[in-house]
Amino acid sequence: VELHDTLSQNLAGVACQVAAGSNAIGDDPETDFKRFLLRNGGNDWYQTGFRDAFGQSLFRGWVACDTQGYEPCVVYLNGEYWGIQNFRHHYSKHFFETWHGADPENLDFIKTGRSAGDDVQEGDGVAYAELCSYLNSHNLASDAAAWAYVQTRIDIDNLIDYNILHTYLVNTDWPDNNQGIWRERVDYSPTAAPPHDGRWRFVSYDTDHGLGLSGSVTTDMISYAKKH
Repeated sequence: VELHDTLSQNLAGVACQVAAGSNAIGDDPETDFKRFLLRNGGNDWYQTGFRDAFGQSLFRGWVACDTQGYEPCVVYLNGEYWGIQNFRHHYSKHFFETWHGADPENLDFIKTGRSAGDDVQEGDGVAYAELCSYLNSHNLASDAAAWAYVQTRIDIDNLIDYNILHTYLVNTDWPDNNQGIWRERVDYSPTAAPPHDGRWRFVSYDTDHGLGLSGSVTTDMISYAKKH
């Protein structure tokens, strides 16, 4: 068992990563896990405790980006009652191997945040830094060649669905925070099945600020996302 999420460590019902386990998350077919999360609800721990889980569940199975499954569970540690936690998928090389058939020893996975910056979870950040540099130095709206190149580096359908999810949920703790992006470390191939085409794809997590915790139905998320 390992503590997870620096903020959640200061909240009631600490969030944990568990190294292995056997069970099911909701109606998912996966029952054996190398790692999974026991999450306390994050920023929403003092209200519903499952805002992130509910928000992601609205899109699970409908969008191209990854979402985390959810199942409420009663937690005991060494026989001591620790309350009700959220049994969730944990993004790691094991997740990408199980759900996408990715080579677990040959992928990059990076999380970005306001305070921590780029946090390399798997692989390294070299290709990601190169992509960011290219995006910052080219105008995709006017440069057709640059736009064509970016489509060979990013799964655009995945990106569109990822943005729809966070915009609809009015997640104001994004996009300058809580972004996850991954790829299998192979050269781009237009004929290869995902994720073996080498393109970057996004994962959703920590949408606790959505569904009214921070924003509201009047929040202009398009303008907000452009500023952040």
